[in-house]
Amino acid sequence: MFQENQYAPQQIWKSAPLVQAALTQISVYNERSSSGYMEVVVTGQNRSSILVQPGNTGTLTVRNVRSVQISAPNQPYEQIEGKYLITSFFKLKAHNGCRSR
Repeated sequence: MFQENQYAPQQIWKSAPLVQAALTQISVYNERSSSGYMEVVVTGQNRSSILVQPGNTGTLTVRNVRSVQISAPNQPYEQIEGKYLITSFFKLKAHNGCRSR
C-alpha cells in the first residue's frame, strides 16, 4: 500500500546471495479503488518494468531475478493498494559429497 507523499520504491522480494532463481513469474494486481498506477521493476538477467493501472494485473516472467520493487512514481495520489504473487523456480546444484553404492 502506498499512501500520500510516499514515493520511495518498496522492495517486495530479494534473492539470497547464493541462491539463483532460474525463472521467476511476478504478477501484481492494482486494486480498482486505487487512485493511480503502480510501476513494477524487476532486476534480473535484464532490467524489466511494467506499469499497472487500477483494476488491472501486470505479469512479468524473468530469468535470474535478483530483486522486485514496486513504486508509484511521481504522481499525486491518495492511496494505491494491491496484491502480488511471485513464483520462482530454482536451480539445484549437484552435491558431490557422500555417494551410496
